[in-house]
Order: sequence, then structure tokens, then C-alpha cells
Amino acid sequence: MSETQPIVSPTTVWPISAEQRQSTVARVKANILSVAFFSGHQVDEPRAEELAAAAEKKAYTAACVASRTTTGERPAVESLQAYARYAWQCIVCP
Repeated sequence: MSETQPIVSPTTVWPISAEQRQSTVARVKANILSVAFFSGHQVDEPRAEELAAAAEKKAYTAACVASRTTTGERPAVESLQAYARYAWQCIVCP
């Protein structure tokens, strides 16, 4: 039986790469389009991309700020969790 490796190890450096950020925007955009479709709202792709990019930017900024403490840096895993939490909050409560 093999152990699964975490996506982010405790030694991973924050911040995440530009490619990871763009991947997040693409996934958030897909989620916005899905939620809009199933809730009976119309959102076109450019608008969904705009909303996703804005949510990601706010989440990234908030996670970068949260990653710094008075005694140094938080573990990357905690910063990634904050990033995901802030992204979701920006989508649900814009």
C-alpha cells in the first residue's frame, strides 16, 4: 500500500507559482459557470473569468499577508489553506 503525498509539503515555500494561480482562476471560473447554470442565472465566460481573477487576486493578497507573522513565516500548508478559504469567501460573499 503506497502513501499519498500531500500536494504541498510542510517545506514548500509560499507564495505559489503563477501557473498555480492561473490554474486556480480557471477552476474558479468553471465553478462560477456551473453554479450560475444550475441556479438559473446567465453568466458569460468573460464575466466569469473576470470574477474568478478578482477573487483569486484578493485571496492571494490576503494569504500573503496571513503568511507573515511577527516571528517569521507560517508553514506553507497553513498559507495554502488560507488562500483556499479566502478564495471561497470572495466567491460566496463578493
